[in-house]
Amino acid sequence: MSYLHARQELRREAADHFQTRQVVLTPSGEIKPFGDPLSFLEMQTLRKQGSIQQVSEGQLFANLGVSLQLVVEHKGRKALVLVQQGSTLKLVSGYVPEENLHQPLQTAWAELMEEVLPIAQDGLIYGFVREGKLLPDPYCLERESTLAICPSAFLPWVTLRSFQSESWPAGYYVHEPTASLQLVYPITVELPDMINLRHAEDIFEHSTSGQGELVSRYDPNCFCVLMELDSQSSPTGHFYQLVEGEWEQKDVSALTLSEFFTRT
Repeated sequence: MSYLHARQELRREAADHFQTRQVVLTPSGEIKPFGDPLSFLEMQTLRKQGSIQQVSEGQLFANLGVSLQLVVEHKGRKALVLVQQGSTLKLVSGYVPEENLHQPLQTAWAELMEEVLPIAQDGLIYGFVREGKLLPDPYCLERESTLAICPSAFLPWVTLRSFQSESWPAGYYVHEPTASLQLVYPITVELPDMINLRHAEDIFEHSTSGQGELVSRYDPNCFCVLMELDSQSSPTGHFYQLVEGEWEQKDVSALTLSEFFTRT
């Protein structure tokens, strides 16, 4: 088994390792890849332009993204898991690479394993399990196969357009400022009592090659943020961090919620 204690770099790779394509949303609700492959920087350029175009097959978007509506249950309480990116709190999410455009759920699972690190008091890392199988680990760590992923319903205050997915419930929304199409998958995970729920931060660093590097770092002081939910699954207005099995209140007054919340 692998253990995490001190701050460390988990992964570093050239940004040009990532490629994707634009996607078209057809009138029937189908998502199709469109055009030539895009590098990470080319995708970011399209997102900054924020232009949704109309083509013969439907609406053309800069990229496809995925998010997880991850609800955790712990000691009789439940919360929606958020991660901090700069001054923004957002869902666990990521860009879908070209090889997963026909199976975007695989990217959602990868983001879950990358961003959310459930760690025991002794540093043992727990992994997420689907249908009895541990999800692939992007950091090549040996994890305890403990945390079962369960399908869930969307929270009652979340408004999404339905998306036909045979493998998992899904919905989508359009983020107009970046001309991106975002799929959202709802899941629930029950956590053990004595647990830390930490967050591995992804950072883009400029490099001499001009393409930059994508770096994932572990910081024992970087935690996921829990948006507490009441018995009706509505936000209580309180935010927490899960530290050594205890819900520690988190001050989010200097942070803003992502577009997922401002549009619901």
